[in-house]
Amino acid sequence: MKRRLILTLFWVAFASAVHGQTPTISAVVDAATYDSNNPKLAPGSLAAIFGNNFGTSKSIAVTVGGKQAYVFAVANTQINIEIPVDAPLGATTATVGGSAPFKVTLSQYAPAIYTANGKGTGRTW
Repeated sequence: MKRRLILTLFWVAFASAVHGQTPTISAVVDAATYDSNNPKLAPGSLAAIFGNNFGTSKSIAVTVGGKQAYVFAVANTQINIEIPVDAPLGATTATVGGSAPFKVTLSQYAPAIYTANGKGTGRTW
């Protein structure tokens, strides 16, 4: 029984080490335009986080400015969130799971128009 428990714990630890890679963030952009050159982010707005090793569970912890964000879509390389309405303005950070903090700047307002081409021009939804 003791040997079986030790083997089980070993395999759980091994599987976690192999499959449980730390998430990394490469960009945080507004979800309307995906413009990484000029991301318009504000408390209460929708954002897309790009990176790696996010998994596919909507229960992954995402924070912006130290506040828990609402996660509404997850893929291994992208997470869509609503930035918390009580997130602090100005320079702050975003995290996904155990990722390193990623620098973002939140403005008081960040108007965006959702369009079919994702560029903020053309047909709107």
